[in-house]
Amino acid sequence: MNKLIKILDKAVSWSNENAIPDFLFNIVHKGKKTKFRKPKSWYQEYSPLTRWLNGNETLSTFIDRGRMSVRNDFGGWVALQKSVEVHESYSLEAQSLKESWDATEKFVDLALDYVHTVDDEKPEDLYIEHEDRGDILYNVGEPPKPCYPIYMFSVGEGKKEEVVYIGLTNSGKSRFSGGHKACTMLLDPKYSKMKKRLYLCHVMLLSNSDDYLPLEWVSPYSVAEQILEDIESQLIYEFQPIFNEKKMATYCAKNPRIINIENHTEETSFLNGRDIYPHF
Repeated sequence: MNKLIKILDKAVSWSNENAIPDFLFNIVHKGKKTKFRKPKSWYQEYSPLTRWLNGNETLSTFIDRGRMSVRNDFGGWVALQKSVEVHESYSLEAQSLKESWDATEKFVDLALDYVHTVDDEKPEDLYIEHEDRGDILYNVGEPPKPCYPIYMFSVGEGKKEEVVYIGLTNSGKSRFSGGHKACTMLLDPKYSKMKKRLYLCHVMLLSNSDDYLPLEWVSPYSVAEQILEDIESQLIYEFQPIFNEKKMATYCAKNPRIINIENHTEETSFLNGRDIYPHF
């Protein structure tokens, strides 16, 4: 068992690059379940583009992404990736799925111009050479990272912490810089002595071929947008946040999926390990 733990400990660092989900780090020994967590930055940092630039895989999955579909039987993870106190939320940068989706598309188009091919080879089918990688990083820059398309406001601490608002950051400007309605409602004196937090969440999906897909990897954009809407609908219906008005009484998800929530903030364990199941 000790030897196995040492092997899995090494695998944790390997997983940061190769994107192994938490459920692969669950083992059972003599009736006890041992969990090996991924590094907290896995969700935000993982991108198939980074794996391509590092020579780990080809870009064919991106070029052919229109032929991929997202698994609904086990469809995704929502990671609470960043946590700030509510009074600090005004300085957060804008997050937009549309902008990060477009940035990913643009990066690939520009990067492929610097991939050298021979005869009938297609650049998207090749593992990248070190020289080509240098040209891409110099002329195009680092690949864009996935955005945080979902956010949650919470109040309380420990077992008493609860979600009070869930929303999407899917706009070209920050949802918080002008003062969010949840921030205003949290000024109610009954919340004055309670801890108030804002969580920014990353979304990762699983494809029908068991590839890991950020929302930016789903094509066309309208499908990615609908998936995000469905995930928000499931979360709101599940948690019934008191500040939300829509999607509370009616189950609005068109294509619901199993959602595993993980908390990578290292500041709280709020909702970590919570599973959300579809309602049919």
